[in-house]
Amino acid sequence: LLRAPIGGGEAVEVSLGEPLDEFRCSLPGRGTGCVLRTTKDNEQRYFELDPIAGKGRELGRTAFVSPGLGRWSLSPDGTRITIPDIHQAGRFLEMRLDPIPSHRSESWRQIHGIGLINSISLVPSGEGWLVNSPILDPIVNLASLPSFLGDLFRAEGLFYVDARLHPHLVYQSSTNTSGVISPDEKHIAVLGADVTSNVWSFGRDSGR
Repeated sequence: LLRAPIGGGEAVEVSLGEPLDEFRCSLPGRGTGCVLRTTKDNEQRYFELDPIAGKGRELGRTAFVSPGLGRWSLSPDGTRITIPDIHQAGRFLEMRLDPIPSHRSESWRQIHGIGLINSISLVPSGEGWLVNSPILDPIVNLASLPSFLGDLFRAEGLFYVDARLHPHLVYQSSTNTSGVISPDEKHIAVLGADVTSNVWSFGRDSGR
């Protein structure tokens, strides 16, 4: 991991004490800063990360190891982590971070009506999630299918999931798509190619 001055200059190494895994940062002015993830054997651990001081105090650990890169997110205020389950449709792990172990928590949560979660992130207010997941034919139960069979029946959907864990389709694509919600939660930037002519409109209050 390297740091460099915003105005330009030489990049220097940030002290971690071990190989870099991944890191995420909270929104500027809203959170605690950045969190570093490390993976060892059958455990993943999370630490404070400062661009000057490097790795700091441990904030949490879990025996659930999320494979691959980019499959976890940090809440905008830097206090929670979400990790999709790669085996069960609509399921994700939520962890509360704290330097004091007794203040931490870990729980599995379930969103009904969507497929396996590709990515999930808390919206800036902390009162909902933005989720990318396959959309299946209504007669197909994703939970009963191996992943390679589920791919045959899917299009990609970007969902807003409210605080009651109810999913609302925001955008549909024929290919993998992802989105980032604005700090005021009024707009979503969408990354993804699409060959359909569908136009989607969505309002949080109306559920569209």
